[in-house]
Amino acid sequence: MLDEPFEAVDPVSASIIKKIIRKFVDNGGSVLFSSHVMETVEQVCDSLAVVAKGSVKAFGTMEALCAGRTHDTLADIAESVGMNRDESMAVLHDPSKYANEVRSDEATAKQLGITGVPFFVIDRKFAISGAQPTEVFINALNQASQ
Repeated sequence: MLDEPFEAVDPVSASIIKKIIRKFVDNGGSVLFSSHVMETVEQVCDSLAVVAKGSVKAFGTMEALCAGRTHDTLADIAESVGMNRDESMAVLHDPSKYANEVRSDEATAKQLGITGVPFFVIDRKFAISGAQPTEVFINALNQASQ
């Protein structure tokens, strides 16, 4: 199990990791990894599962999941985890809808030196890198509220 294996690594290292994974799979192995970067998923995975709130919402090959129902399937998944289905459909039909906000977040992350995920910025004053115990978040939120 690999958690975001291509995040916070340089392109050369990412290419090496992909080759190692491909060789392992070609020799009969299986690799399970998590990623939020669909481009990587498309390049590396033979099949994928969409997991939300601890349960599999969709499973299959990329082609099967996208075949003629991409937007409906993704909107259904979004709705099943509490997102607004209509807003999700609007974004799926116009991927540039939040492009300015995403670019702004990317610029902020670059200014803060963020190179990996998860990374949390609270009130633009407190930064938390990586998976942390609940107490770390509680302390940061308490400090930010003062």
